[in-house]
Amino acid sequence: MKERILEILKNQRHPLSEEKLLQLLVLPVSEIRAYNDAVEELRAEGSVFLTSNKYLALSSRYRTGTVGFRHNGSFYIVPEEEGLPEAEGINSDRFVLYPNDLVRYDPNSGKVFQILKHRLTNVVVTQHKRFNHWFFTTDELLPEDFTIVNEREYRKKDGRVFGCRIIDHNRKQLKIEAELGTARTLNGELDALAYKARLYRGFPEDVRKQEIKRILPEGRKDLQEQLCVTIDGADAKDFDDGICVRKEKGGYTLYVHIADVSFYVKEGTPVDREALNRGTSVYLPERVYPMLPEILSNDLCSLRPDETKAAITCEITYDRKGRRKNYSVYPTLIRSRKRLTYDSVNAMLEGKEDYEPEFEEMLKNAAELASMIQQHAVESGRLILPEQELVFTVEGDQVTDVKPRERGVAERLIESFMIEANCCVDELLSEKGIEHFSRNHGSPDTMKLEDFFAEADAVGCPRVGETQREEILNALRYLEDKEGCDYLYNLLLRAQAKAKYAPESKGHYALALENYCHFTSPIRRYPDLLVHRALHRHVFRDERFREEKDLKGIAAQVNQKEIDAVKIEREADKVAACVYAESRIGRKATAIVTSIQPFGVYMSLKNGIEVFMYLDSEFEQTSYKLGDTVRVYILGIDWHYKRIEVSPLRKGYN
Repeated sequence: MKERILEILKNQRHPLSEEKLLQLLVLPVSEIRAYNDAVEELRAEGSVFLTSNKYLALSSRYRTGTVGFRHNGSFYIVPEEEGLPEAEGINSDRFVLYPNDLVRYDPNSGKVFQILKHRLTNVVVTQHKRFNHWFFTTDELLPEDFTIVNEREYRKKDGRVFGCRIIDHNRKQLKIEAELGTARTLNGELDALAYKARLYRGFPEDVRKQEIKRILPEGRKDLQEQLCVTIDGADAKDFDDGICVRKEKGGYTLYVHIADVSFYVKEGTPVDREALNRGTSVYLPERVYPMLPEILSNDLCSLRPDETKAAITCEITYDRKGRRKNYSVYPTLIRSRKRLTYDSVNAMLEGKEDYEPEFEEMLKNAAELASMIQQHAVESGRLILPEQELVFTVEGDQVTDVKPRERGVAERLIESFMIEANCCVDELLSEKGIEHFSRNHGSPDTMKLEDFFAEADAVGCPRVGETQREEILNALRYLEDKEGCDYLYNLLLRAQAKAKYAPESKGHYALALENYCHFTSPIRRYPDLLVHRALHRHVFRDERFREEKDLKGIAAQVNQKEIDAVKIEREADKVAACVYAESRIGRKATAIVTSIQPFGVYMSLKNGIEVFMYLDSEFEQTSYKLGDTVRVYILGIDWHYKRIEVSPLRKGYN
C-alpha cells in the first residue's frame, strides 16, 4: 500500500486531497483501514506530509527554509540545506507568516505549503502619541493588524518600550510581558535587544535551587606554589585562564591553567541544561548575559587571586627558539598569585610600571616566548587579520566616548598561549581517536576573495604567490604599513569562512593548524566545557564522567547560539554608537568609504564608528570609490535601522 501511495504522489505535480488520492488508488471499502495505516506510517517516516489544507504531499519534492521579509511586504526563503539559492516566496493567503518562520516550500515556485515552526515568539513594541491618537510600532515586520490583548493594564506614555510575547500567531495577538524603558536611550534599546533575543541575566528556579558544593577535588597535581597570574581586561570578572612561564637552560616551559568548570557542572543537571540552552555568554556594553550562574562564573570557577582552584593544565615545553617540543595535559589544583590587566602588563613591558622582580622576570620571559611563537606562526602561514573591536565608555544612559580596542603585547601574548593550548588539546584527543568538539575553519569564499584582490590592486597591491594562502599573506604584508586600508581588511574578513564546531577535526585555515579546538574558556563557552569532559572521561580516566550523546545535534545548537550572540553584540554596538552620535548631531568628521551600495555609501569614522550617507543620483554613485576620504557632518540617527546618517561637507558649511 505504501509503495502505491508514493508512486501516485510521484506522478502528480501537486499535493493531493484524500478524496483524489483514494480515487486514483481505486480502493474497496475493506482496504480503507490499511490505507489510513499506510499514510500514518509514511508521515512518521517523513516520506510524506500534510499541507495546511490537509493535502498529502511528497516530502522529497519540497525543501525546508526560513522566511525573511522585505519592507515592501514581499518575502523570501533561505534554505536550511547549504548550497541552495534563496527563493522568492509565494503565500497562497492560507498562512499568517512571521519573520524566521520555518516552512516547507516548493524550491521551484517558492510556494509555501506548510509552517513547521513559528520561531518568532518575543516582540518589542513602542508606544506613540500623535495628535491625541495612541498607537504601537515594532521593528519586526508583523502583520499590520496585530493586537495587544492587555494594553489597558499599562499606563500610556509616549516612547515607552514593551516586551511582548506572541500568544496566538493565527489571530495576530500579542501580550505585554515587561516594560523595557524608553526608546532611543541606551538602556531602553539594549533591554529591547536582550528581550527579543531571549537573553536573561537571571536563571530559572531549578538552576537557582541546585546545590553546588564548595569543595575541591582530591588526588590532583598540586601547583599552588607556582608563580601563576591571570591577565584580562580591566572590567573582567570571570577569570578562566592563568599562565606561568619558566625559562630554563634548554628553553621554556609554558603552563596554561584553565578553570575546571566540569568538576562543578555535571551532565544532565539543571545548571548544565541551562548552559547548553544558552550556549555562550553574551557581552553587550556595560552588561553581561552569562552562560553560568554567578556562583560559578565569578566565584567557584573564577581563578581569583589567593584562592585554591580546580584546573586543567596544559604544560608545553619549547626549545630556545620557541619551537614546541612536547606537551602534557592533566588535572591540577592551582592558586593565582596576581590578577593583572592588559594595560598594566603592557605598561610594565614598556618600562612605565614596576612589578615585584619575580613577576617582572616571569612576564618578560613570557613575552619573549610569545614573540617567538608568533613568528613561527607567521612563517607557517597563519593569517593575522586585524579585527576592530569598539570600546564604549558608558555613564548612566549616555555613551561619552568610543574608541577602537588596542591590542598590545599582553593581549597578543595571551592569545598566542591560548591558541597553543587549544591546539595541543585537540591534537591529544584526535590522536587517541576520542570524539570531541573541534573548532574547524574552511577555505575562503573564492568570489569574495576576488573582490578583495580587485580592490587591493586599485591601491597598488600586487597579487603574487603560488598558492591562495601565499597570495593572501603577501597582500597582508603589503598593506601592513599602509594607512587608510581598513576597508580592505574588512573585505578580506568577509571572504573568510565561518568557523564552526563539529565532532571531527578538519583543521583551521586562518590559523594554519591541522588540529584546533576550544578548551580555554569553559566559563563562557559550552563547547569548551564538553572538551574538558572528554579529557576527564578518556584521558584522565575519570569514570564519573559519562559519554556525551548526540554531539552533532549539540554542535548545530551551539553553532547557532554563537551566530545569534555575534548578531546581538553587533546590534548592541550599533545602538551604543547611535546614542553616542545623537548628542553630536551637526558635528564635522572625517570618514573613509568602506562599502558602496546602489542607495548609499557606508563609511568609517576615525574612532571606528560606521556611518551611512544616502546618494541622490547615479552621478554621486560614481563619485566615490572604496578607500576615499570624505569630510562629512552628522545629519541624524535612523533608529529603525540603528544607523548614523551623515552628509558630505559642502563649501560654506560652518
